[in-house]
Amino acid sequence: MANNKTCFVIGPIGEPDSEIRRWADKILNHIIAPAVEKCGYGKPIRADQIPGSGLISVQVIERLIKEDLVIADLTGRNPNVFYELAVRHAMRKPFIQLIKKGEQIPFDLKDLRTIEIDTEIDVAFKAIEQLKKYIPEVEREGPKIKNPISVAVTFEIMRESGDEQQKTLGDVLAKLEEMGSVINSAQTTNLFMKDILPQILYDFSKKGIISSDTLNSLIAFFARNTYVVK
Repeated sequence: MANNKTCFVIGPIGEPDSEIRRWADKILNHIIAPAVEKCGYGKPIRADQIPGSGLISVQVIERLIKEDLVIADLTGRNPNVFYELAVRHAMRKPFIQLIKKGEQIPFDLKDLRTIEIDTEIDVAFKAIEQLKKYIPEVEREGPKIKNPISVAVTFEIMRESGDEQQKTLGDVLAKLEEMGSVINSAQTTNLFMKDILPQILYDFSKKGIISSDTLNSLIAFFARNTYVVK
């Protein structure tokens, strides 16, 4: 049976025969390809492997928009990679982040699913297994995929709505997102979610800042949402 699903890979590429290119080739051929092909995808494609002529940048954007899955290697914090990843975020389509073991995940992306990778065999094998596990999960999320861009857009749509409750809901969610972004530890996060956040919402309701309907909408929103405040 042919593998019809498509996967596009973004990451540092470097010049031919450079250390960066050797890294990119090993990650693509020995970690990404085995995992995605096992999950029903065809051979993963990278920007330098796009066939045909034309503006590479345009073709890359087209792939970021259309492909079924995007896998982003954040190793080395390449600015092109972050630009391309932002395009994918805006599409709210499946993506998975990778980063070299030992490197720090950028703050804005630290709450998103990221797999540690390396050319060392044990780390590589673990990464393959994690990819095979995560790919079906992001496929199931579909348009519900959450990331900093999609969440910000959702808030802005709410705030620009002609509906007063939606506008209030958007304002409150945006403020809570700002508060949640300073939470760094799992222990503090759990305390915020279990104790502090509910109290904030109920206080807002008592003071008339939000209506009881908005309070219920917020509670339902956070019950569905796993990104905004973790």
